[in-house]
Amino acid sequence: MAAVARGGRASRIVSFSLATLAMVSFVASCASPPELVTFPTVEESVVQPAAPDTVGPLRMRGADLVDATGRVVLIHGMNSVRKEAPFYPNGDNGWLSDLDLEYLRNGGFNGIRLGVSYAALMPDPGFVDQDYLDRVVEVIDKLSAEGMWVQLDMHQDVFHLMPDWATPSDAVDLSDEIPPLVSFVGWAGRYMSDKSVRQWNSFLEGEPIIDGRSVASVLGDAAAALASAAADRPNVIGLELLNEPVAGDSIIRCIAEGCADRDRLLSDRYAEMIAPIRVAAPEMAVWIEPFAPTAYASGPEMPMPEATPTSNGAQIGLAWHLYCKDTDGGKPVQSDALIASMCANRMDNGMAAALNQAARLGAGTGPAVPRMLNEFGASNDPLDVTLVGPRVDAGFVSWMYYHAPHATSPFDSSMPDVVESQIIRAYPQATAGTPGQLRYDPASGEFSYSYTADLTITAPTSIVIPSRAYPNGYTASVTGGTITSAPQAGRLTVEPDADGGTVTVKVSRG
Repeated sequence: MAAVARGGRASRIVSFSLATLAMVSFVASCASPPELVTFPTVEESVVQPAAPDTVGPLRMRGADLVDATGRVVLIHGMNSVRKEAPFYPNGDNGWLSDLDLEYLRNGGFNGIRLGVSYAALMPDPGFVDQDYLDRVVEVIDKLSAEGMWVQLDMHQDVFHLMPDWATPSDAVDLSDEIPPLVSFVGWAGRYMSDKSVRQWNSFLEGEPIIDGRSVASVLGDAAAALASAAADRPNVIGLELLNEPVAGDSIIRCIAEGCADRDRLLSDRYAEMIAPIRVAAPEMAVWIEPFAPTAYASGPEMPMPEATPTSNGAQIGLAWHLYCKDTDGGKPVQSDALIASMCANRMDNGMAAALNQAARLGAGTGPAVPRMLNEFGASNDPLDVTLVGPRVDAGFVSWMYYHAPHATSPFDSSMPDVVESQIIRAYPQATAGTPGQLRYDPASGEFSYSYTADLTITAPTSIVIPSRAYPNGYTASVTGGTITSAPQAGRLTVEPDADGGTVTVKVSRG
């Protein structure tokens, strides 16, 4: 597979043409596309940047992510997935450089989804490359020093970044060319090549590949080595077992009507991978993904993998992705009403499917498991991010934008302003109580948030006020509590009144 340019996506079948999207989406009506919002050029800001408020370890409690103080955490982060050697971002060539990290801090981001390669981690069956593992841990420590939550992402795209030994012998010489009938899909059509279909069928069916063991089982040992090395790092929020698995020869069926049989196979493979992690790092949270692409016509039905729970419950969360238009390309211009309606329906389906899946995964352990939209965007076209923003706020969903951009200054990046203005937003990083309604308007900078205070939590509620979004400062007001941070602080802290109850925070641009 060709090397992927920095910021390129290279892992989605969801980049179908809009014609295909139309076949699998119901468009009820055409609505005006979301407003485009630009950012002014900023050289310095009245708002004083603050490091993210991260007090680890982070644990899954029902549908929430909860820090060591008991506060409910919301993550706004970025992906950093390096798909060529050395397969980790080391600060070179703009990959999480010091300037990039300063930009992320000024933008109010508090998380990184860090790509890790199974091929680099376990190049031969059973052999863990300790040097590579050490380098990954160094990146974790660097990000932790910046106050970032870190999600470890075992990444693959069309088996790229999977080790050679994971391919069954009868697939090695098969064609990996895109079938002519799906050439309109672009590079992701390679998932439907003879080679890819055989690779994924073998993986899902648990065929014995190495000493009578399935690929998933052996990869579980690799994941366990990483989990063990990161287990004492409190900023690590868990390990994602496999980026965007696909359903082999059932891809189209799964998209069109769902495929409970293949979902069960995927769950079984996840259970094989989780088992050694529970031995090596019992408290490590695990994130699992449904098949890609998700939520075109039906929601995923994957059951909870059968794996030994930890003392903190199952500690299994749902990671999922949402894309619609112009991934890996696009222009920073307004979309027409028809496309905006189609993509809005796509986003609504995706959010609903994730809620349904999180509830299914939580059956037997609680009402639901945490959800993490850990890929979306990946385009110069602003439509996807303008649609995602209000939906994740309404659902109080943590997210990771794809991909961390190259910073051009402490306040700006290579990302188009009309995209950047949607993801640099005020939000509550840590809530000392039960989250309520969250709203943010990128155009005006108006922010409002309400929550029910928990007086047993001594740490304050912490709200990030990004320097880039409020360059001329802000005014803030609170009912039911008191602001305890300094004026124009990049992190606004709030303490509740002595009688508890509902606290409402409002922020306006200065």
